[in-house]
Amino acid sequence: MISSADAHLLITKYRSEQTRLRITFILRDTRINIRLTANALSTETGFDEVTFVAPSGDFCLTLVRGCEFEYGDAREIDDPALRERSAFTFTGCLTILFPDGEKLIILELRD
Repeated sequence: MISSADAHLLITKYRSEQTRLRITFILRDTRINIRLTANALSTETGFDEVTFVAPSGDFCLTLVRGCEFEYGDAREIDDPALRERSAFTFTGCLTILFPDGEKLIILELRD
């Protein structure tokens, strides 16, 4: 686990550096699997919500109030399919843990 303050610093970095990110949301029962390559919207300044925007204009609005956070090497991801490809593609992984137990995985893409 990392603190909310540390998660805020990472999100601020994503916004200011326009880091390319792979956003993955998979329901625990795997009925829904959504993946989006995007950047954090740079004009946002608050921490209660984060908007990720793809070049196509598709977006993911995420409300992070009440969430917990994990950060680690992308190879530590629980999802086996993501973990296998991650070592060569991603540099780090921020996981947002929602109060209901769902997770949003944010992978930092290598240049």
